[in-house]
Amino acid sequence: MLQRSTSSINMATKKLNKFEYAGEEVPGSAGFRGLHRQAAFETPAGYAFVVVSSAVEEKIQADLTAVVIDRIRYYMNTETEDRISSLPGNALVYTSGYLKLQSEKGQGKEAKEISCLCVLFHKEVIHYAAVGDVCCWLFTDRKMIPVYQPPSKTLTESDTDRSYMGNKSLIKPATGTSAGLAPMDHDMLLLASSSLCNCLAEKQVRKILQDSMPLGSKVLRVLQHACKETPAEAAALMILSFYDLQNRERIIAPVEQPDAQNQGISKEKPKNKAGTKTTAAKPAASAGILSWLKLGLQILALAFVGYMIYDLFIFDPHPPIHIPPATTVVEQDVVIDLPEDSISAHTQAPPAMPDDVSYTVRTGDSWSNIYRQFRVCSWFIINHPPNRGRLGRDGSLIAGQSLRIPVKYSGSPDLNPYYYHEFTLDQVGSNCQNAGREFLESFEAKYQNP
Repeated sequence: MLQRSTSSINMATKKLNKFEYAGEEVPGSAGFRGLHRQAAFETPAGYAFVVVSSAVEEKIQADLTAVVIDRIRYYMNTETEDRISSLPGNALVYTSGYLKLQSEKGQGKEAKEISCLCVLFHKEVIHYAAVGDVCCWLFTDRKMIPVYQPPSKTLTESDTDRSYMGNKSLIKPATGTSAGLAPMDHDMLLLASSSLCNCLAEKQVRKILQDSMPLGSKVLRVLQHACKETPAEAAALMILSFYDLQNRERIIAPVEQPDAQNQGISKEKPKNKAGTKTTAAKPAASAGILSWLKLGLQILALAFVGYMIYDLFIFDPHPPIHIPPATTVVEQDVVIDLPEDSISAHTQAPPAMPDDVSYTVRTGDSWSNIYRQFRVCSWFIINHPPNRGRLGRDGSLIAGQSLRIPVKYSGSPDLNPYYYHEFTLDQVGSNCQNAGREFLESFEAKYQNP
């Protein structure tokens, strides 16, 4: 079983606008803490997430993984003129060149088999770039979709042939397209290193992600489950969970893989054996067939255009008929007077508020889980009159109790279509710190007693 690192980050889930995240690192049997690292930080272009690892168990490699995170943070905070979709890839190219320059200066700082994954969340779109043995998966509540997987190693390839951070003067990372990846509400993005890449698609991992436990607990559970056969390997894992997104369609762009020369992968052309026939004439024959098909389609298109011109401008199935001028009849406008009170009541009455929703508390439930489902701050539920006596003295949840969820205070447009904009995180605060009696009275005075 993987053992948790004593130097790992605080496992409390970090909740921000539109997403929350948690991450963890395990040192493996070698005990070199820092061989595998993960970090998250804010940049002028959005929030950035980095997973970096080295397969060589040396103290200097653990130090260099920290340098990688530091250089990526520096680049993304200073190079604000880059195109957003190119920023993660450019940051990896810059950092790799920095490591190569340091190794050329000597002092035993040669980077060995360092892999890195950099993700940028900008305006509800994910841009990413990767080098080496890291991976990225998108979980859509039931399905685990690979976003990036490390390239397979060929039989003729050695570790020195593969592209890693700092082993070449210029690398070309694998990147997403300029359109990026657009997640939807409740989607999760998993960033991982090492042998975790071979374990994240397992059914048990999907069950853990579907559970209602906090995000930090899911990270620990995945690490405890994954790669039980290789407990000696170090690893790093980070999970992002998205909510309150405006995306109505999930977009997963294909990965733009680097070419074989830059990636160090040998691609050998098959050699013809003696006595076998060459197939070089087949492409020419195929090209001839395609040219004839193309010509036929062009002829059909011209015939269609000619028919449309004839039908619209030449042929007239209804010749003109002389019609005597019609007698002009002036009709008197009919004016209906409505009582002023009825007009005012019709135009000023606000839409009806949605009814409460009944919810039975489950074992392991938390206020965070209930908020993600209903987008209602806990203060409104605790102080809702029908819920008196159904909660603990400190406002804690009691398993088995049936609560009334006042969705008229929900920030979800599906549950509260007319008033949700009054209860978004911009109004109640990212941690619902603005929710209270004064906020509620202001809302009721605005809509219930106009």
